[in-house]
Amino acid sequence: MALLPLASYSQKDKKITIKDTHKYVDLGLPSGTLWATCNIGASKPEEFGLYFAWGETKGHTSDTSDGHKFEIKNYKWYDFNSKYPKLLKYRINRNGIADKKVLDPEDDAATVNWGSKWQIPSLDQIKELCDSTYTTAEWTTLNGVNGRKITSKKNDNWIFLPAANIIITAGSSGIYWSRTLYMGMDDDAVTLEFYKDKWFFDSHTPRYHGLSVRPVRTQKQKSGKKKIDKNETEEDVFMMVPVEVPLPK
Repeated sequence: MALLPLASYSQKDKKITIKDTHKYVDLGLPSGTLWATCNIGASKPEEFGLYFAWGETKGHTSDTSDGHKFEIKNYKWYDFNSKYPKLLKYRINRNGIADKKVLDPEDDAATVNWGSKWQIPSLDQIKELCDSTYTTAEWTTLNGVNGRKITSKKNDNWIFLPAANIIITAGSSGIYWSRTLYMGMDDDAVTLEFYKDKWFFDSHTPRYHGLSVRPVRTQKQKSGKKKIDKNETEEDVFMMVPVEVPLPK
């Protein structure tokens, strides 16, 4: 696996200096998106890392090992003080209009923990990663850990997504956050979900659940190339049914 040189810069954000030394891989994708080699909180590609509720920036080791439980009553963006529990942000009104379709930087676990060049991937970036035009995907093991190896058809570079999932059973399936709100129901956000024999690039999961995060960053776009991580390019779909992506042969 070819790795690009480590980025080295300091960013002052709310009086906290973040030094970016995280590795990433160029998969030769049309958007120029660069995918991190590890999850947030991991030091190796096969490690699960920390788990985050969607829109929260503090990671946790598991449901209970550090005293935190991923329950709706503990979710940052729910108000339980009113007569009826309600979402405080990233809401869809009766007309189907969302106040925010994607996470703001201050609510993005990748941006807050790794620096301003990093983000949780958008729905479009996940779709591109899963597109068999650009990549192949195989269920395999890395150092004894199950997951999916995604390899570029352009340059043979690859990333490994471990089957990190504390909602069902870690090791047999994986679910990763996108930064995109699920427009069919604002209690959920869009996720990448995979099993041994199949995966879904636009599944969705309740926002208060704890999932892994695999950050992305973008390089300078070539002339004529349209960026895919702008808010206005996110798909305005009100009922997105999870679509099974055929595995490349």
